[in-house]
Amino acid sequence: MLHEVQPGISPGIRARISDRIVIPVRVKVSVNGAVLGAVPEGQEHDDGLYRYLATRAAQAALSWKFSPAKSTDGTRVAADRTVYFVFTP
Repeated sequence: MLHEVQPGISPGIRARISDRIVIPVRVKVSVNGAVLGAVPEGQEHDDGLYRYLATRAAQAALSWKFSPAKSTDGTRVAADRTVYFVFTP
């Protein structure tokens, strides 16, 4: 990872976080290392706070930048990977 952005969370939302919450976000990375798409896992979660944080995490992930993935012959390739956002009280 070359550039990482954490989601901004308002103090009111942060006050609602009582335990550690981990949000996995699946990102699609271009051959140049830019994030082309980000989808949070657990969208079907019943907890509104989790869904809100998942949306914020996915939005932040769109600003990330990675070193390009390479094939066995050294050619740059697009890739998918999961990044984890951790929210604590």
